[in-house]
Amino acid sequence: YNFVVKEKGLEKAEAHLDGQGEPMSYPYLMELIQGISENKNTAIISAQTNGWYLNEKLIDNLEAAGLTRINLSINTLELANAKKLSGRGDFPLKRILEMAEYIANSKISLLLTPLWIPGINDSDIEEIIKFSKKINNEEKRFPTLGIQNYLIHHQGRNMKGVKSKTFKTFNQQMREFEKKYEISNLVLKQTMFESYKSKMITN
Repeated sequence: YNFVVKEKGLEKAEAHLDGQGEPMSYPYLMELIQGISENKNTAIISAQTNGWYLNEKLIDNLEAAGLTRINLSINTLELANAKKLSGRGDFPLKRILEMAEYIANSKISLLLTPLWIPGINDSDIEEIIKFSKKINNEEKRFPTLGIQNYLIHHQGRNMKGVKSKTFKTFNQQMREFEKKYEISNLVLKQTMFESYKSKMITN
């Protein structure tokens, strides 16, 4: 991390913790966050999670360690659909929703990142918008919703029979939701996350 920050000449860097597994299961997560925060050019530390490991103590520790934002993958508010989409019959949806509200009331910013899968969770998306609006009841540093467009990838876990939307159609639907629910920032831009271009690493 320190090498990348130096080589790219970053003055306000974001470290995003993600991976093929679940970042919250990493046993040295607090030490990692604290180490990253010691870099004077670190501006944001964010982490991706499906919420499985979240509890009040963990969230408190993440806040104390210096985590800036949690990107929480919630694709539905219906338990049956949550079990289906996660492939887990024991998916703890109720607890994860409670932890989402706990995060929203902490110093950590919460970004809900549902994947809109056409024909699978269409009605869920609007319910998630209403849920986000309910728990994030004040102005936030970052957007609180990052609805993702389902895309077909030749190496991805594609769902049989599901077709992806064009980004033109998807963004138009986001604008309609913005108007319907009197919210903004559903059509995301990099400036909303304080992102900026930097030079490439050539070595």
